[in-house]
Amino acid sequence: MDRLLQQGLIRVEREEVVDGRARKVYALAEAGRSVLAAETERLRAVVAEAERRMAARRAPATRPKGALA
Repeated sequence: MDRLLQQGLIRVEREEVVDGRARKVYALAEAGRSVLAAETERLRAVVAEAERRMAARRAPATRPKGALA
């Protein structure tokens, strides 16, 4: 959490005391939202490529007409 705070990706939204213990509630900072959006797109591209490769392995090999099996 400290690293994310230092990088400005999250912020302390509020601090509270629950059952005598101090707690912090964190939220994404604007920079964190941008990083999260970029990482989401990167992961979507990775998933799409993995799905493409899996589909290619499942697809039956096509043979030209007249070719012997």
